[in-house]
Amino acid sequence: MNALRLALLAMLFAACDRVKPAEMSLTSGDTRVTISWKYQNFPTELTIHEIRPGKKAELWQTGSGRDTTTTPVGEEIKGGVFAIQPGKEKNFVLAARNTTGRPIYFFAAPHHLEPAHAGLGFQFKCLCVNHLFKIKPGEIWYRVVRLRITRENRAATIDISHDIVGVDKKGREGYLVDAPEPEG
Repeated sequence: MNALRLALLAMLFAACDRVKPAEMSLTSGDTRVTISWKYQNFPTELTIHEIRPGKKAELWQTGSGRDTTTTPVGEEIKGGVFAIQPGKEKNFVLAARNTTGRPIYFFAAPHHLEPAHAGLGFQFKCLCVNHLFKIKPGEIWYRVVRLRITRENRAATIDISHDIVGVDKKGREGYLVDAPEPEG
């Protein structure tokens, strides 16, 4: 019986010993970026993905589909954690699945950055563009975004968070849904 318990404990520890996103290894000089969300009246969650190989994905591209095969949504970036070299930029895809049976309307409040000093030499073209988004019932919504960090940015880690705010029918009156995207 003790041998069985020890074997089970060994398997449990082995499963827990996998590399967690927050413990990812970085190349010398890389910045570890973590993107997280705080939800208010939003019945689903946003996930972060690589761009699907072979799919066209331009900055600000926003759309939806019944499954990810028709979209640029690729492999999930687990935990919203990835590495980027200062002086480089990374395009990736935000996605959300609507399983509610009704449209979901939402917007993103301006992002919050930790540490604050990382804001100099940092540019994130994301969701917080004073825009109301819509996720159709039964579909996967996506948006292509870009993070750029200049060579001068010396932050070893950057944590970016957004508040995602769901909006009901009355609250969305007067807002433009699917308005033109900003330039650049």
